[in-house]
Amino acid sequence: MVRGIWDICHNVMVNEKVPLALYKSTRSSVRVAVADVPGPMVKGLISFATATNTDDGLPHTLEHLVFMGSKRYPYKGILDVIANRCLASGTNAYTDQDHTAYSLSTVGSNGFLKVLPVYLDHLINPTLTDSQYTTEVHHINGEGKDAGVVYSEMQDGESEMDYLVHWRRKDLVYPTYLEYKVETGGRLKNLRTTCSNDKVRAFHKQFYNLHNMVVIVSGKIDHNELLGVVERFEDEVLKQTPPKFERPFAKPVPPIEKKISSKVLCPSDDTSQGTVQISWLGPSAADVNTVNALEVLFRYLTDSAVAPFQRDFILCDEPLCSSASLYMSEQVTCEIILNFGGADVERIDQLPIKALEKTLAEHKLPEKFDMERMGYMIDRSIKRLMVKMETGPSSVLNNAIIGHQLFGFDEENDVLTKRLNTIGILRELKQQPAQFWANLASEYFTDKYVHVVGLPDADLVSKVAAEEDERIQKQRESLGEEGLKKCGEKLAASIKANTEAKPSEELLDSFMVHELEKFDTFDISTISNINTNVPKKRRTFVDELPFPSILHDAPTKFIEMTLIIDTNAIPLELRHYMMLWFELMFESPAYIDGKLHTFEEVAVLATRDLIARQISTGVSNFYDQFVSFKLKVDAPSYKNIATWSKILLRDLHFDPSRIAITAKKLATHAVEMKRDGHHVASVVMSNTISKPDANTKFYNVISLEKFHNQVSKAAEKSSDEVVAKLNELREALLSCPMNVHFACSTEEMDAVHADAGEWDFLQKKERSPSKANIFTSKPGVTVDWSAVGTTKLASVASTESAFIIQKAPFDQGYDGPDIVEVLLLTQYLSQCEGPLWNSVRGRGLAYGANIYPLADQGSLVLSLYRCSQPVEAYKATKDLILGILDSKEVSPTLFEAAKRSLVCELAASYENVKSACQVSLLSTLRDIPHDYIVKLCQRIWEASEDRVLEKGSPYLRNLFDDNKCVRSITAHPSKVLEIEQAFKNATTIKIENLQVEPPEFKNVTFENDTNEENEVSSDEEEMK
Repeated sequence: MVRGIWDICHNVMVNEKVPLALYKSTRSSVRVAVADVPGPMVKGLISFATATNTDDGLPHTLEHLVFMGSKRYPYKGILDVIANRCLASGTNAYTDQDHTAYSLSTVGSNGFLKVLPVYLDHLINPTLTDSQYTTEVHHINGEGKDAGVVYSEMQDGESEMDYLVHWRRKDLVYPTYLEYKVETGGRLKNLRTTCSNDKVRAFHKQFYNLHNMVVIVSGKIDHNELLGVVERFEDEVLKQTPPKFERPFAKPVPPIEKKISSKVLCPSDDTSQGTVQISWLGPSAADVNTVNALEVLFRYLTDSAVAPFQRDFILCDEPLCSSASLYMSEQVTCEIILNFGGADVERIDQLPIKALEKTLAEHKLPEKFDMERMGYMIDRSIKRLMVKMETGPSSVLNNAIIGHQLFGFDEENDVLTKRLNTIGILRELKQQPAQFWANLASEYFTDKYVHVVGLPDADLVSKVAAEEDERIQKQRESLGEEGLKKCGEKLAASIKANTEAKPSEELLDSFMVHELEKFDTFDISTISNINTNVPKKRRTFVDELPFPSILHDAPTKFIEMTLIIDTNAIPLELRHYMMLWFELMFESPAYIDGKLHTFEEVAVLATRDLIARQISTGVSNFYDQFVSFKLKVDAPSYKNIATWSKILLRDLHFDPSRIAITAKKLATHAVEMKRDGHHVASVVMSNTISKPDANTKFYNVISLEKFHNQVSKAAEKSSDEVVAKLNELREALLSCPMNVHFACSTEEMDAVHADAGEWDFLQKKERSPSKANIFTSKPGVTVDWSAVGTTKLASVASTESAFIIQKAPFDQGYDGPDIVEVLLLTQYLSQCEGPLWNSVRGRGLAYGANIYPLADQGSLVLSLYRCSQPVEAYKATKDLILGILDSKEVSPTLFEAAKRSLVCELAASYENVKSACQVSLLSTLRDIPHDYIVKLCQRIWEASEDRVLEKGSPYLRNLFDDNKCVRSITAHPSKVLEIEQAFKNATTIKIENLQVEPPEFKNVTFENDTNEENEVSSDEEEMK
């Protein structure tokens, strides 16, 4: 029985899997959608339609400020403190072009129902004080530098090519009066000069009300209890709710009348590659059928090695770019964007011509469509959506309900039904003839479009830096000594004002979840085909397999195989070729049933037979002495796993032309990655702490850029040697010890008969006797800590933010005696509204500051992300941590919150059936009990403050001892000198120095090269 004031607008089974009910209040029109999703987590998303017509970033600044306190709870960060005490791990939010959404995830529903009214009060009744605006959005500090949390976040993209091209494109597509034109996150100049707290308050008044609010909840929760919580909050704020709300984006988007072209110069150290974006206007977002049809067409044109854009632009003899994507921005009138990344600047003008006059023009003709491939592709899309309903249904539900909020109406139940049942639309689209798809291409890929080219400019690097230095100097001079002093005093006063009011212990205790309830998990049992300590319940198909195998029995309609190969015996020289081979695996010809098929034919057949495929070094990003090869199919198609394992691992044909093309693509992609400051910092760290023969050193595009360039040339000049090396690597890898893990349901697989003969291709005489063992591994076996005491600094001109990664040895695995204490101490320090949050992020020094153990790597990590003031951010972090350790005191309130937020993060490992199976696989590899997370949670719950400080402190002290840690930093060139002076052991390196020295090729000479990820997957999203 539904509570009295609520109407049931809709009751539907989402994609034939998850029941959902949509309720609407008869008083305020607030809507509540509830989906009954199994698992331990209850996930909520609260969405408001938002729009602005300036680059002041009002939606984004408000998103940050609502977390600073509410009228009923006027305490900075109390929402996150309360959420953490209710078995959440903080809260989060995001700002999109047309809406702002706030998220909450808890273990179980009790904590969720406690936090929700506090969350709603923050959203509808935020305090929005000037002091909060000063610290959270923008301020000038006592040194005359600009900072603030929002400012730090947006600073990172201000000079990035992708951002600059994106902004120019929107500027040309949309007229001044349209809200789609602006940057909702805020541009730096606007954040400094025109954005204000008064504007934020007015923006809140306009958009944040119950008429414009949708609450979406996924998980096991009582509908009436949830509606009761919302109803009681509605009672409190109904009087301040406006009688009606005018939905934004009501103005039509005028058509693009002609071709419009523009070029943008972007600061970049590397001047070999640019970016191209071409944009058309598409259908209305309310036209759900056409939107879905276009998304299918985009996948047809770009997905897999056989796709037209891959064929014409990337996987060809003279590639024009390294990536091509087609996507749609869903809005009142959708925008279609064709994006080329890693475009060769010498031929960048050819891209739009070829795209429009060849690739797209051809597909305005029905005879150009391979309808067999189209059918296979749609079938796979349906299966992938079914997988998504098992592994991440909340994202599917959120997208559909928010789309309805922005573009639909409650009376349009048929439209909402379509949004929630994409599978039905896909089945209808499969019946459409080639003419339908040709007409679709003709209608939307017209000669009226916007075309923007981003070109790298090395001179701009120093120019932009000089202009910023000059601006800051003028700002200092304008303020004068007295003005700078006032800025410092204003910031100090704001920090004090934000933090001086403290909630009472009684209030906080009233929100505490005092008992650790048994949370729901997916029951995963394991069955092995060899005599190990893994229990064996009954005979299954793995008993027939000729290698060590473990079945992880789970409630799923699919089967995922993970073949794990121990690479310790692979020679060093051959490891250079691993990334190339893995990339070729999905882009090469192959022998199938004794016949050589072209790579296009192989790609089409893989689309027919496989839901997903992936190969990578490591297992879950660690244990990189292994290689993981994954295939996913629906349960009735089990035999396709053995068939395609043979095709991809054994029967691939190494074609010299494909090798040259693929190697060139990888080298081109390296240039793009060198513009990403955080990625470069990660590569610097990885190269510094990895053993000389670790796969990590030979498995990132930046380190292999020179090698891939030379392989590409060698394959063209003397193909035999490269092919021989790839064959040698394949033989070596397939002769290594192997384990196979299957995640599937034994009930679904009862009818399957495994034929050991299907796997004969893996049975080699050279295979190690250890084949009778299930793999286990100690943490960090490929890590080398001989570089402790060093700091490596690299300049990245395309970002104005700095990134700091610092690591120290950590010898505690998940079964270690001190693991709980270190997990809990780092959680205490890093939790939302915890010490680091307030001292670093709260002062606007960096967007993110976190410390955490990587037990599988054997390291303890500090990450300072998007630093606007890297030296100050690091000093504040170090002073804070050592101060807490020296004082031997922690806040009891934050300590209890840390316990519960950590339990939430650990319980999220069982969020869905796929993640639960991964926990089971990792437990086997770690050689620990499969219920270790449940036991960890119990130990965390019982941990004391004194023991956590006693046992955890030594590890933290090592992390901040310059002689016991390794540090990598990336920063804009203008900040390099300041960082060098602050970190006395810093060595500045060139990114080119990260590259491994390629092996020599006989009878091949190379001109001097002036142009100086761990995962390959054609199905990346499905395998995450």
